[in-house]
Amino acid sequence: MKAESMQNYGYACRAFLEQFTQDYEASVQRIQKIAQEFQEKNTNSNYSGQVKRVIKSLSAVVAAGELAIEFGILPWTKGAVTQATSYVLEKWISQRGGTGDLEIEKFLSRVREFFRREENRRFKRAYCSTEEIRFYNSRITNHAGYRWIDKNGKELFLVISEVVTKEMLQGLKREVAIKVLIKNDMIVTTKTGGPKETIAIDIEGEKLTIRGMIFIPSNWMSEEDKVLFTEEDLIHTNKKNKRLEDKKEKIEYLGNVSDGDIY
Repeated sequence: MKAESMQNYGYACRAFLEQFTQDYEASVQRIQKIAQEFQEKNTNSNYSGQVKRVIKSLSAVVAAGELAIEFGILPWTKGAVTQATSYVLEKWISQRGGTGDLEIEKFLSRVREFFRREENRRFKRAYCSTEEIRFYNSRITNHAGYRWIDKNGKELFLVISEVVTKEMLQGLKREVAIKVLIKNDMIVTTKTGGPKETIAIDIEGEKLTIRGMIFIPSNWMSEEDKVLFTEEDLIHTNKKNKRLEDKKEKIEYLGNVSDGDIY
């Protein structure tokens, strides 16, 4: 087969060009039409630039192959090249992981995973839901930001800028990330439509201005995630209440102990 291929190399191409140039204008129109039909059938406006470029390249293969069938150069039935190329495209998209922008999809996945993993470990909590945001000055290991419930009952999370850059963006341009987050209704925005990136907070009397992004996890969570989120929150609250009760009992006990009872 290798020897035959080497001996007959280029025959089909020369035959194709001979017929193509017999009526050049008609051949150009026909090949453009086939390519356009393949692109329109397989392309969606939501596809990433990379996927669109691959489909455009494959449309050239389809157009040449289908025209070669029409010329009688390839011994296949009409539509065979289109069907085979569509199968290859489908497999490539499946292996790629979808038709979206992979960098954006990975970024959104990191954001969602970050809150699933860290929402109960690395955020200082508000102890009241008033216009003035106040927080416990609690000890948090590897502090990521602050969480509170706004006047509309939504729980918000401010992730400080350094954490956003290192753990979420991971090289993705900040401007691109902001557009994606706003489009997906994942962060708090200002009246002008930009991201709200600062809050003034009170930590036990100390006034601070914190920079970061304010996320709204409830906007993207599934019902299952929301249940888990609430359950973990309840566990945290119960533990906190237990610590406060233990502290109160200890204070009451010490208040009832006289000097003569201490050894």
